[in-house]
Amino acid sequence: MDQDLKGLFGRAVADEPVPLGDIAADAITGGTRIRRRRRVLTGSAAAVALVAVLGAVNLVPRPAPAPEVVQFGLASWSECDVTDQFADEAAIFLEHDATAEQRAALDRSLAADRALRGYFFEDRQAAYQKFVTLWADSPDLVNSVTAEQLPEAFRARLTDRSEWAGFRARYENAPGVDEIIGAVCPEGD
Repeated sequence: MDQDLKGLFGRAVADEPVPLGDIAADAITGGTRIRRRRRVLTGSAAAVALVAVLGAVNLVPRPAPAPEVVQFGLASWSECDVTDQFADEAAIFLEHDATAEQRAALDRSLAADRALRGYFFEDRQAAYQKFVTLWADSPDLVNSVTAEQLPEAFRARLTDRSEWAGFRARYENAPGVDEIIGAVCPEGD
């Protein structure tokens, strides 16, 4: 098989009327062009598909991170200005007879609320501990109040003061909500 293929091909087609050497060369050149074009098209199609997939992945909306359920500077609001116009922080006081289902629904809503940087639930006992600390200088007042008399609340920190009106509107008529109070607090609380 070490024979010269070009020579064998030339002898096989020697009695043809058209010189096939030129046709064979043209076919080889054309085949090379077709293969080259096919590789370019295949590579281009793969690149376009990759770009489309990456674009689709980046276009899928990602859910905003849920607000953290952590405690923050709402210990007494003694240094905060209670306001009705703009607020950094909010206290959502629950009705005394709010049900566990109402608390859970409100908790789910707050967890999904993009206007919040963080929030936490404050039960009656935690509210009473804050009350005792805040009014430590007035033992008669402290002795006249029990934990059962204080409301449960969700305490929330907003991402931006401009979110206050919308935040309040979303929750003020929610089942189990008694009152919402906003406060503007000094930075760092």
